[in-house]
Amino acid sequence: MPDISYGASLGVHLEYDTLLGPAPLSTLVRLRQRSGSQRGALADIRLELGVYGKDTLGLQTYLQATWANQRAFMSDFGVAPEYAVHINTSAYLPAAGVRDLVLGLAGKIDLNRKWMVVSAIERRQLRGAAANSPIAEQSNSNILTLGTLYRF
Repeated sequence: MPDISYGASLGVHLEYDTLLGPAPLSTLVRLRQRSGSQRGALADIRLELGVYGKDTLGLQTYLQATWANQRAFMSDFGVAPEYAVHINTSAYLPAAGVRDLVLGLAGKIDLNRKWMVVSAIERRQLRGAAANSPIAEQSNSNILTLGTLYRF
């Protein structure tokens, strides 16, 4: 199987913020083309609902679906015929569709006006062609993220 090199993506991020009662509700759509001629394009739709906010602490839940075009699916989950014989499987040429669903909880703590600590815990589930890929070891994963941010 070929290595997938690191890359970047360029695209559009659209966001709409409103309130659901006292809770902030955000809807966002991201469309992005990944670098490299074979990496393909992805689209995300995400709903975020604030569940707690006071002074320097904030928590939100989110649900996200990611769609991949055929080239992105092939790059991430496909098995070209020339590689299939080397890993003792049949070729797998997925079509475009929903790649994964994510359910998460994210939080932030403002340390001061410039610095904050951010964290998220999420459950990611591969869907459709991604879940059926012979190179997908598991269709569900749990992810914990912890980081710091600096405001300019």
